[in-house]
Amino acid sequence: MIAVTSDLDFLGVTGLKKNTVLSPEEWRAFLKEEQSEKHERQAAKENEVFPETYSALAKKGLLEKKPPVLGNRPICVVKGNSNTDYEKLYHAGVATGNGTEEQRARYRNVLRTWKEKDTALQKQFLQMSTNGHFIQAPKTSGHNIQLTDPQFIADGVRWTLEHLAG
Repeated sequence: MIAVTSDLDFLGVTGLKKNTVLSPEEWRAFLKEEQSEKHERQAAKENEVFPETYSALAKKGLLEKKPPVLGNRPICVVKGNSNTDYEKLYHAGVATGNGTEEQRARYRNVLRTWKEKDTALQKQFLQMSTNGHFIQAPKTSGHNIQLTDPQFIADGVRWTLEHLAG
């Protein structure tokens, strides 16, 4: 995927620049952090370990524990549509000539099942509690819900706070 998307403007291609609900001042602060050396290092670390995340949870049995590891503590999953971001990136990468045909075919293969697999993986987190809630952001929202549809993040936080055992 990296071969097809390298050197693309993620924020432009995915529409985040155009569709953000941040104020100009908030956007500048976001960009300052997003383009910092610290952020680059952290993103590289996350990309390196992300593929093992779910298998590590499964290996530890955290998703299947009975009773659930979080008991009745509320857990809310807010899911965007990262598949649409990566579809946009794929098309932009192909348009600029990035990647070999084999790399593009592998990327297309990942895209074919991305939405279903991502939804299933995200819903697995709900198994860690008997008190879970799933919020699907609208199709217009990609991975960065906080930049385009922050009300869904607020809804998730609100639901969680309302369902804390008092």
